[in-house]
Amino acid sequence: MGCVVTKCCPPENRDPTDARLANCRPDFVGEIGTRQPAAVLTTGKHATKGALDDESLNGFLYSVLDPLRSAAVNVPVVPLLHVVSRSLAPRQGYSYVGYTAAVSDTVTGVGGT
Repeated sequence: MGCVVTKCCPPENRDPTDARLANCRPDFVGEIGTRQPAAVLTTGKHATKGALDDESLNGFLYSVLDPLRSAAVNVPVVPLLHVVSRSLAPRQGYSYVGYTAAVSDTVTGVGGT
């Protein structure tokens, strides 16, 4: 299952503003409510921020693979590195292969909650 926190990309592929995330959030939350997943996997800082609503995100890189609870979607949110940021995996202490294995282990662990 896939859904997008922001339904359309901002002009010139810039970072979405807080207002854009807030405007798109009702559609995202509604989609999650309809599909009722065991967890939401977010790829990147902006998707994670959008899924967490007004809850704080203290340092995105520190939250990668650390399931967070979101009152907005009422399921665990698992922050993942965006595909364009996968070179950051070594900063997290992983090789790329190790990171993908850790993603699998985290998703398996969250899926039972």
